[in-house]
Amino acid sequence: MITSKETVQNHNPMRLTGLVLLLAISLSSCIEMQNTFTDLPPGVWRGVLFLDSDIRDLSSETSKTIHQIRDKELPLNFEIYYEEDGSMYAEFINGEERIRTDDITYTRVKRGGKDSIRIDFPLYNSYISALFMERYMSGKFYDLNRGVYSIPFKAQHGEDYRFMDERSGDYVDFSGSWQVIFDHDTDSPYKAMGLFEQDGNVLTGTFKTETGDFRYLQGNVVDDQMFLSVFDGSHAFLFRAQMQEDGTLVGVFRSGKHYSASWVAERSDSSFLASPMDLTYLKEGYETLDFSFQTPDGRELSPTADTYKGKAKIIMIFGTWCPNCKDEAIFLRDYLRENPQQDLAIMGLAFEKQKDARADAAIARYKEKLDIPWDVAVAGSYRKSEAAKSLPALNAIISYPTLIFMDSENKVKHIHTGFNGPATDEYEEWKVKFDQMLRDILPS
Repeated sequence: MITSKETVQNHNPMRLTGLVLLLAISLSSCIEMQNTFTDLPPGVWRGVLFLDSDIRDLSSETSKTIHQIRDKELPLNFEIYYEEDGSMYAEFINGEERIRTDDITYTRVKRGGKDSIRIDFPLYNSYISALFMERYMSGKFYDLNRGVYSIPFKAQHGEDYRFMDERSGDYVDFSGSWQVIFDHDTDSPYKAMGLFEQDGNVLTGTFKTETGDFRYLQGNVVDDQMFLSVFDGSHAFLFRAQMQEDGTLVGVFRSGKHYSASWVAERSDSSFLASPMDLTYLKEGYETLDFSFQTPDGRELSPTADTYKGKAKIIMIFGTWCPNCKDEAIFLRDYLRENPQQDLAIMGLAFEKQKDARADAAIARYKEKLDIPWDVAVAGSYRKSEAAKSLPALNAIISYPTLIFMDSENKVKHIHTGFNGPATDEYEEWKVKFDQMLRDILPS
């Protein structure tokens, strides 16, 4: 077994010289040659998650047309890089975002002509495991937080398009702001704002909801239809919609293989979402949030513990499995680095999909990978009805993440539900709002 920290190929000068000579002969004799690789080829890859287990052979695809685009297929893009020491890493691409993972294990298989690769997303307890031969991978994406849960996966090297190639021509314009209702045909619809930017047939953007955003989406426009997807090791989202004659949208949303919803939208520059300051609140008769949990190393995490007396506090309700929580944690970490606050303490309450030792291991890994300086403890199950029992002073646990701002006397001053991160137009406004709420709790 060769890990990502070991040399996976012996790149010696004589071999490179031979390859250059062979290439020169090929070009001079007008013979087209197909590059072959004994290790995982570096560069761009296009993958597909088959949400309904309907796998097709990617190597047989020769055209990139609307006929390739199916509701069952979630495309993703990533690049493989090699360091000078031969170790490799991957970057998964969603619009402007690149998510790097160095947790790659490469195994050479002696028989059958196929080697194996495993790409781990350690923050989310998920991974891709695949066999590969030359330019093709075939395997599955596993999400261990969901128990026995996997999605078939294939990828092809050298393809950089999302749903289809970039093309010139006339396309329906989806750019702008849209009022969206998901599950509009059910008893529990929910609102969102769609924010899209279009350049030719390339489409990027996100959906922001009352409790968070769908992060960076990337896709294409084909005639009067739009296609968007995101894959970050946790989210596996696929969106499709068609423009109607009246200018509205009718679409379908898929989350992995476990959830689907219909949605409708109409253009609007005005938001119809509730304020994140009004969703979560203290029940009548409460002024503070009182709790006591143990960190993995056995220390007490409580507002009344000696460590936190006399300090303003930010309580972060989150889960290690939650990408929006990761965005918020990175914001808080960077803010503290740039603005050290001696009179401020952050306390992380993790509501996890794993239990006991596995939950403790998840938050320890989370702290290490994100370089988080504040204390974190497992506070309960991620299921919101169960999580609410851990913090009975709150009306409910509505969203991960949620921030609770408490002054030095442990009085709750503000509660902010959800997090619309850097993929949205609210991120800059959030920074200003955060400063204001922080000033309200810090000692004057």
